[in-house]
Amino acid sequence: MAFHVKNQPNNIWHIKLKLKDGVRPDRVLEHYNFKTLGNNAYYNEVAKLYVILNTNELLLSYLSIENSSYATETATDLFIQKNFIPKETLSKLVNAKSHLSILLLKNIFLPEDAIVKGNFDKEKIDINTTFIPNPAFNFTESDFAFSSNNLLTLQFTQPPNAVYNLLSISAKEKINKALNFSIDSMLLPGNKSYQLHLTNFITRADSAISYTYDDEFNKIEKVVVNNVQEPAYTFTITGDSVNKIYNYWQNTKIIEQTANGNLFTSMPFVKSYCTANSNQLAIQPQSATLPILNENFKGILNFRFLLSKMPPNLLKYLPNTISGAISNVDEIKLSAQNSNASVKINCTILKKKNSLSIVKF
Repeated sequence: MAFHVKNQPNNIWHIKLKLKDGVRPDRVLEHYNFKTLGNNAYYNEVAKLYVILNTNELLLSYLSIENSSYATETATDLFIQKNFIPKETLSKLVNAKSHLSILLLKNIFLPEDAIVKGNFDKEKIDINTTFIPNPAFNFTESDFAFSSNNLLTLQFTQPPNAVYNLLSISAKEKINKALNFSIDSMLLPGNKSYQLHLTNFITRADSAISYTYDDEFNKIEKVVVNNVQEPAYTFTITGDSVNKIYNYWQNTKIIEQTANGNLFTSMPFVKSYCTANSNQLAIQPQSATLPILNENFKGILNFRFLLSKMPPNLLKYLPNTISGAISNVDEIKLSAQNSNASVKINCTILKKKNSLSIVKF
């Protein structure tokens, strides 16, 4: 059972193991290339695994050698002070009766513990949880329509102020950098919902002209034709605050008036234009059209990513470990819906129709 300790870095995890009688732990660790550090501590530099022995028990920690003090603190809790999670709490994980279960302890968001359950077969991975949020986190639902043929669909309702305030300043800065504008200017309380429909990537020929000179200094025109992939998408904001957003973006030059319309300057991949009426703001390229909406969804969040439709050459921009892991995934679906006083979250990862594994490591 892997566990993470409160107030330790998020990427540090531990496992407590008990050895069978007669097993020589030093020989086992030596076999797996662990180097002794003294005081019953061992470390594998390649795997970043730190081991502390206690007779026939050991604590296996995933961390860098610079963070070994976190393993020492955890070993003291387990082996000396005997600080354990209550058996009743662990029983919740066991009783979940799923291939994978994760316990989320109560916090500012969750007044009670919640369990995330995961099950899988040869065709898909299902992950789901149901929890009762703190009353301050009151999520509203909206009625959405989308196309099952979209490459990507993202639809969500205006998050409660309490949820938005959980974002740290550094997290907001990273989001602002990714979007090329302030997220505070868009997520206004008067908004109702947000929708992104990415139907596909369109390839078009784009020509660039340059000039060279011959030996007699005559000007020679050179035309280079490149095939450019552009996203065909539509992004809309619905609610009572869209005019405030539109006016702010105009004042800050995020929207610039051109002969072709109001250019949305924060979209670098394709020239996109912004329009607004009394309750809806839309951003899209001039060539984009809204897809045929053949499915409906009512809830807080609807995310669909049809990975099998993604142009293979664009996957090269992802880290090799990620592109390799998802190469056999057909579609990812994630949804959140209200259920009385609870919130239900479901995630399904569907495999391509072949004999390979869903995820590769």
